[in-house]
Amino acid sequence: MTVNDEDKVIQDFVAEGAILLGGGRAILMQLAHPDIARAIARHSAFNEHPERRLIHTLCYVYAVLAGTAEQRAWVIERVNAEHRPVRGSRNGRQAAYSARDPRLQLWVAATLYDSAHTLAQRVLPPLSPAAEESIYRFYHRLGSALQMPEQNWPESRSAFEEYLRATTHSLQVSQQARNLAQQLFAAQQAPWWIRVVMPTVRAVTIETLPPALTLGFGLRSTRATQRRASACLAGARWATRWLPRRIRRIPLFLSLRYLHRTYRKDNGEQ
Repeated sequence: MTVNDEDKVIQDFVAEGAILLGGGRAILMQLAHPDIARAIARHSAFNEHPERRLIHTLCYVYAVLAGTAEQRAWVIERVNAEHRPVRGSRNGRQAAYSARDPRLQLWVAATLYDSAHTLAQRVLPPLSPAAEESIYRFYHRLGSALQMPEQNWPESRSAFEEYLRATTHSLQVSQQARNLAQQLFAAQQAPWWIRVVMPTVRAVTIETLPPALTLGFGLRSTRATQRRASACLAGARWATRWLPRRIRRIPLFLSLRYLHRTYRKDNGEQ
């Protein structure tokens, strides 16, 4: 596979709007880490404004994917600047935490890759082994761009699966994380379009989350969640095969337009 072929494979995968259905899953996997849950509870208002976290995450991912070199550097610096004050000292039995902790950076990047990969297996046509490897390397880039040491990323997909199993098994979902998850799915202060889709996001999350974490969050698979998730994923499979690419890539186009506008404004351009 040539460099151009690899870039196209990565862009075709990451630009598919359907894999964004794994967003709720990725967030809950992150919250399952107690240090991340404490950091979000103390330093983030994502439960009040989940759309902002979504927009910022998409802008970061799509900037690394398709932004200019200047935009990528600008977005990475903004994310790092937001992470610098996210830290806490040891408090009783609770260990200190920092958003710049390489362990946490690795886990966040891992949840993004695993959730995208899990949803892709449900809704996209099968990928070749070469495409799978290219996509895996792209998510390595996402993590290392946020100052995760490059050597921390598992060297192969099989090593990644071992890391994922071991880390998931070691996590104990805290009550703080459960409260955050409940607030997220309630979406009481979110825009109307977030409130409309949240029951479906919740169902897809329940039906795709690792069972141990589903149990830890006090969530339960029911006939209702199974039917809702199944209908959503079936619709996504249809969309990825029959809708025009420009429709499926609307999140990419909107995020890049927002990125371009915000970048110009922040740099004093008209």
